[in-house]
Amino acid sequence: RRSSRTKALYHPDMPKYKKALEEMGYKLVIDTSMSFTGAGGYHWSYTNVISLTPDSSWLTFLHEFQHAEFAKYVEPVFLQMQASVNIGEGLDTMIMNSGLSELSPDRINRIKQLLENGLPKLAINETLSGEVELEALGFRRYLPFSGSHIKQYLLRHQVTELEKLKPYGLTASQIEALEKSKRDLAFQRMYEGGTNLVVIPASLIAVPAGGLALYNEYGREPEDYIQYVYRGNDKRPYIAQRKDGKWVRFVPLIRPTPDQSERGKRTEIRKKRVERGQGGIELVSEVIKYDEDNNLIEVRYFRRWAERSSNGEVVEREEELPRSYEF
Repeated sequence: RRSSRTKALYHPDMPKYKKALEEMGYKLVIDTSMSFTGAGGYHWSYTNVISLTPDSSWLTFLHEFQHAEFAKYVEPVFLQMQASVNIGEGLDTMIMNSGLSELSPDRINRIKQLLENGLPKLAINETLSGEVELEALGFRRYLPFSGSHIKQYLLRHQVTELEKLKPYGLTASQIEALEKSKRDLAFQRMYEGGTNLVVIPASLIAVPAGGLALYNEYGREPEDYIQYVYRGNDKRPYIAQRKDGKWVRFVPLIRPTPDQSERGKRTEIRKKRVERGQGGIELVSEVIKYDEDNNLIEVRYFRRWAERSSNGEVVEREEELPRSYEF
C-alpha cells in the first residue's frame, strides 16, 4: 500500500529508491540491534550505509534517504553554493557541472532559499529531511496537529544551529530566520498540547495559590527575567522568552499529597534519536507525569542504548539523565 504509514520494507516505492541508493553507491541494511534503542534508522555517510529496522516506517526511510542525497550531491559543492548565494549569483552553471543536476528544481530552489536565510549546513540538511517526511503526509501536513513532532524536529535544528553562530555575529537575514524559527517552534509545541496560544506581557504573570509556580528545566525561573509568556486556553504557562532572548519551557509544578489517588493519572513519553560514536544510536526519552486533575507532577529523562558484551551478546543499557537535560 502506498501510504506514509506503510512499513518501509513493504512500501511499493522501495525498489525504485533502493535502485537510486545503489546508483549513489549506498547500501541499505537491516540492523535488528537498533530495536533496543528505539531508533527507526540512521544514515552513515562514512560507510555509505542507510540502516533500518524490520519495522522502520516509510517516513523514516525518506528522512534518511534525503540525508544520503544531501551527502552525495550537495555537500561536495555546499561552500560554492553558499558563496554564490551570498554574492547574489545564480546556480545554473554549478547545477550543470555537479551532482546537483540529480536533484529536482524544487529541491534546489528550497536549498537556495534556506541559504538566503543564512541557515548553516546541518540546519538545511535536517530541514530538508523533515520536509520530505511532511510531503509524504499529503494533505494531512496542512492540519495543525499533523506532523507536529516532525515540524518541531526541523525547527529545533534551525534554532540550535543559528544560536551557535551568535558569538560570531548574525546577519540581518539570520536574525530574522532565528526569531521566526523560535516563534514557529513555540506554536508547534502548543499545537502538540492541543491548546491555542495567547501572548501576554510578563507584568501580568501571577503565581496562583495551591503550590503552583513557574519552573523551567533548571528549577524556578525568576519572573523578572521573563519578557513574554505563551499560555494556553487553560491559562497555564507553556513556553516563554527571557529578556536575554533565550526561550525556556515552563511547567506548572504541583507536588501531590501522599494520599492522592492513582486513578486518572497519566504519563506522556516523548522520544528522540541521538547519534553515538561509531555510528551507534541511542534513544532519549522525556517522561512527563500528570495527576488526575491534569497537573504536572514530574519530568524525568532517560537514555537507552544497546552494546555488545564481552561474549558478543547484545545488551540493552538504560540510565537516568539529570533534570537539567535539554530535550
